[in-house]
Amino acid sequence: WTLQRHNREFTPGVYFIAMEIDKILAEKELNVEFQPIVSLENGDIIGYEALCKIADKSVSDYFDSLDMDSKKRLEKQCRKTILKTNAMLRNHKKLFININPDLLSDEEFNGDYTRRKIEKYQNSINSIILEISEKCCNAEEKLLELVNHYKSMDFRICLDNTGSAYSGLGRICALNPDFIKIDRKIIHEI
Repeated sequence: WTLQRHNREFTPGVYFIAMEIDKILAEKELNVEFQPIVSLENGDIIGYEALCKIADKSVSDYFDSLDMDSKKRLEKQCRKTILKTNAMLRNHKKLFININPDLLSDEEFNGDYTRRKIEKYQNSINSIILEISEKCCNAEEKLLELVNHYKSMDFRICLDNTGSAYSGLGRICALNPDFIKIDRKIIHEI
């Protein structure tokens, strides 16, 4: 059983989540939290990971239930809100932004959308690090192509959740990320 909305099919649960996303985007109900990233060498804060939330729920909790158009709209609003908030806080440290893996190969996001928002809100491209979860792609060639694309646009790359899915040392070397976040399960209780 599906419902029709704007010539798209939705299952009933997805339809109501999409309606909620429409309301959230219209009313700009996104909040940004900045988690510090600390140097193990000296304890200094080297940057922040920006996380979008809706009330107390992570935006990533919504993505699996959304159609592609709603994912795009929510991802755009997240990037815009993160970059605008970062500029208002005058943060000059590194800013790690999670990239939704479902949109990695989308032309709109592989173009210059993020770069335009960085410029609009006067963030420094040199301080922006795009976090790509290694869980997103088991096709190494596709992931390598995307990483190289973003690097060609002067973005630095962080491979997130390293060790939780597909990576081995060969894959890490092939991707050559600027930063690596090792999955918590690997370092727990070291």
